[in-house]
Amino acid sequence: MRDHEREATFALLDALRIHPLDAPTADLAGEMIRAWQRRGITLSGPDAVVAASAIRCGAILVTTNPRHFPMTELMVMGVDEEGRPL
Repeated sequence: MRDHEREATFALLDALRIHPLDAPTADLAGEMIRAWQRRGITLSGPDAVVAASAIRCGAILVTTNPRHFPMTELMVMGVDEEGRPL
């Protein structure tokens, strides 16, 4: 972060809701990794945790990489680098 970005960065961070990574969310992430691995698809640990967190919170996952999130139970909104819907 550059000095001139400091205020806007902290304002953004202060506006975010925090969802702790609890055991049920971690378990769901692990289950998803195993289930997709059986289908021949490798999910990264961080992507699985993000997906599990969104599922457990009932959130829509906004990402520039929607292909990383093949889960049908997950609501995914793909966007480009500018934040415009794909």
